[in-house]
Amino acid sequence: MLLPGTARLPRWTPATQPEMFANPEWQLATFATDIRGIDATDCLIALLDPRPADTDHGALWEMGYAFASHKPVVLVLPDAPGADVNLMPAVGATAVVSLAELATYDFAGISYRPYVGRVF
Repeated sequence: MLLPGTARLPRWTPATQPEMFANPEWQLATFATDIRGIDATDCLIALLDPRPADTDHGALWEMGYAFASHKPVVLVLPDAPGADVNLMPAVGATAVVSLAELATYDFAGISYRPYVGRVF
């Protein structure tokens, strides 16, 4: 359900927009904009589906960049992850919360809270 006055963003994929995704100028501009966004933020919030087929490798890279930039990283996992979580985001995130916890999470008091569960 969309909120009143909002529009659904287009779902661009390499299959639907092959010329855009193949364009080096677009690739570099997108990468640079992403880096500027992480540099300008106080905290990175990353939603991660741990199932290998559904893991967003870009989000994992962004988490690593934010970690290296000494930014807090809040990793949000599905309420029932359904798969073991990769060790690097599980331990490297400043805090790991479930999707249900996100609405009430205290972003003013981010403290170390690693993933508790099976990792690989």
